[in-house]
Amino acid sequence: MLMLLTYGIGLWFLQIQQHVAFTDLRNTTAVRALDWCPFQRNLLASGGGNGARLNSVETGSQVCALLWNKNEYELFSSHGFSENPLILWKYPSMAKMEELNGHPSRVLHMTQSPNGGTRATATVTP
Repeated sequence: MLMLLTYGIGLWFLQIQQHVAFTDLRNTTAVRALDWCPFQRNLLASGGGNGARLNSVETGSQVCALLWNKNEYELFSSHGFSENPLILWKYPSMAKMEELNGHPSRVLHMTQSPNGGTRATATVTP
């Protein structure tokens, strides 16, 4: 099992080596986002609120949604609070590639077209 490390708000990764009915990630806050990696079938990205974790990425705000890019080794995350950003991360380095701002409230859901070329987001109307 592999998990990334952070203190505070972050993204967590779980690499499953076999079928597991239950895995305790010892989250101290609610998990708000999950998405399976399309190119590595045993990799699950999860995101939430505050709490220390192994092998995670500090995001600076609550993770509300996650979406793997179908065509590149990239992960999109949406966040809440002050800026409500969408962030594009390069996998596996988890280097921040781009941050998009402008949503009036936190993005709760993300999806992409079948060919992966277009993404759509849904927010709560303020």
